[in-house]
Amino acid sequence: MPRQRRRNRRKSRSDPISALDGGLRNAQLVFLLTAIIVVPFIVLPESSFADITSTSKATTIRFFGTLLGGVLASRLLIRVATGKEWIRSQNAVLRLSPPAYFILVAAASVVILSLISTVLSIAPGISLWGRNPAGFEAGEYTALMYAVFAVALFVSVRESASVERVWTTVAISGIAVSLVGVFQFHGIAFLDIAQTHGIHTTGTAGNPIFYGALLVLMAPMSLAFVAQRFESASATGSRYWLAALVLVTGSFTLSLITTVSRGSILGWTAGLVVFAVIVFENRSTKRARLAVGIIAASIVGFAALTTVYEPSPRTTPISQASSPPTSPPTSAPSASQVQTETPGEKFGKITRSSTVRLRLQYWGLAADVALGRPEIPYSNNLPASIRWLVGYGPDTFRYVATAEAGKVTFTGRFTSAHNDPINRLVEQGLLGLIAWLTLWLAIGYALWRVVKRTSRSDASGSMWLAAGLAAALTARFLEQLAGSPTAGDVFVFWILVGILTAVVAEPLAKKSIEEEISAARAASGRGNPGKRIFVFPAVTVIAVLAMFLSWETAGRFFIANNAASVLHAGGTLSYEAVDARLERATSLAPEVAGYWHSRADLEHGKARSSSVAADELAARQRAYQYDKNAFDANPLEIGNHYRLAFSAWELGKLGDEEKRMEAVELYVRITKLAPADSLAAERLETLRNVLNP
Repeated sequence: MPRQRRRNRRKSRSDPISALDGGLRNAQLVFLLTAIIVVPFIVLPESSFADITSTSKATTIRFFGTLLGGVLASRLLIRVATGKEWIRSQNAVLRLSPPAYFILVAAASVVILSLISTVLSIAPGISLWGRNPAGFEAGEYTALMYAVFAVALFVSVRESASVERVWTTVAISGIAVSLVGVFQFHGIAFLDIAQTHGIHTTGTAGNPIFYGALLVLMAPMSLAFVAQRFESASATGSRYWLAALVLVTGSFTLSLITTVSRGSILGWTAGLVVFAVIVFENRSTKRARLAVGIIAASIVGFAALTTVYEPSPRTTPISQASSPPTSPPTSAPSASQVQTETPGEKFGKITRSSTVRLRLQYWGLAADVALGRPEIPYSNNLPASIRWLVGYGPDTFRYVATAEAGKVTFTGRFTSAHNDPINRLVEQGLLGLIAWLTLWLAIGYALWRVVKRTSRSDASGSMWLAAGLAAALTARFLEQLAGSPTAGDVFVFWILVGILTAVVAEPLAKKSIEEEISAARAASGRGNPGKRIFVFPAVTVIAVLAMFLSWETAGRFFIANNAASVLHAGGTLSYEAVDARLERATSLAPEVAGYWHSRADLEHGKARSSSVAADELAARQRAYQYDKNAFDANPLEIGNHYRLAFSAWELGKLGDEEKRMEAVELYVRITKLAPADSLAAERLETLRNVLNP
């Protein structure tokens, strides 16, 4: 076999197209594994970046996803140019594996319907690129990259004939993600990121709910990996993997419990039950069952630890309100008192009902919108039948909910319905919801086939992998019924879907995958000579286009994010230095409204401190133009209306009557886009009284 492999390598070297395909194959695997490590874990320093979590994950996904798309397109071009045998064989392979074929068809339907919904959206640009481009709601382009990663993973796993490398990478990434939560639990601002949500653990996601969603997907895969190593090592008497199993379980438990995210904890619990059932029902060894017992005991122990051990309690200044008002000030630092919580108070956070009521209000609002399909002001309103079928468009729930919310549900900060199927029903209509349900049916069917196949196999590795996949995807299904999908956890979900699809697929006619690859390489030398001539130029064009798109969709946003961090930098900077950094941010990413707002705030501050009328007017005019640029980037965002109205009114106070009327018109728009916003109605009445006393 080694001699045959060397012979195949010599043949590959003699054919430049085969060598090119081999290089692209290696690049594909490197991009894929790097993204699996970086995306869930990446955290940007708070002092150097304006957005430390959402932008970093979204830009990484776009960057590597675009490059991977170029690699896949190049490899497909090579296959088409060198012969049709490979395409026929791959199609036959998939048809011999109905579960894999089912997943791919369902995933394709999700992507296609999302694209249709984007084209027919109330705001196509926002749906395609996101409300915050390369940020929290990153748009349909980022969603396309998830599919690219899943396809690339499916191809890479089948070519390597082993999922071990990818599984190991996912496990290592998951452990690293959980350790960030452990550091935060002990009050350590690891990588210059502190807790950003009160006393809850936020990890690498910037929000406890988002962090919990990420953990429940990665914990089962990491635990399954370590448990498999423990089972193998215990046969030789080694105890290192026993310690690793306890510590890894404790790391995930501490991080997840301290998020106080009930949806994530519920999903994790259900996933662990599925995990244990698969291990116990698949003729596992005593060592495998011992591993499950160790995991269970470790979870109970570390969960109990969080209720009695608080290594970094909050400290707050002692109120001095009782001091006499005539008392002289003291130069001594104010005293602090430590705030501690009883175990009952900590568990009370998990059972509190305030957020449950809020979610019920969101779900009721979403149901009303899905049934009524009202028109949204200042948008490309289409017939209600279109909205019934394909919804309002991806990333538009915020604007639809704002326009239809009553005074009880209006919060001014809608992001999603906090329930993925309901959110999809609103944003992508009935067809989008059906596609989503079909995908989950395909996933369930594939999991059942993998578990069933595992029960007939003596390989412990396949059992642990099946248990990890089933537990993670079960936890995800339940967690998303009360959560909001974000770039990090959606990325991991599609990675697991790609692994599942590759595992459940079977080789053509029971041949090994190496034989399929050898056949494809042999076919590459018999391709049409006319087509082969254009392979290298075409691949070059694809590579240049992929690099250009990776810069346009990711690279420039990352650099702009760093430039805009000047407002968070310590020390005293001049107006010119701050404005120069912000100007760089807006020139690189003019679609990001926040950077324009920062420049406008800077100009308003300069105007307030100016004693020269001409300088004040010039500063107010620049501020107005910056806020106008932000408004043009997203004319449905309520915050953009408020800021532009303020800038217009400030110019009106300096004698510009046209801008005074524009401010009134903007508040009229707000009252239509957000009828329940009482602040806008009050300000509109005030401005009208000023104009017409």
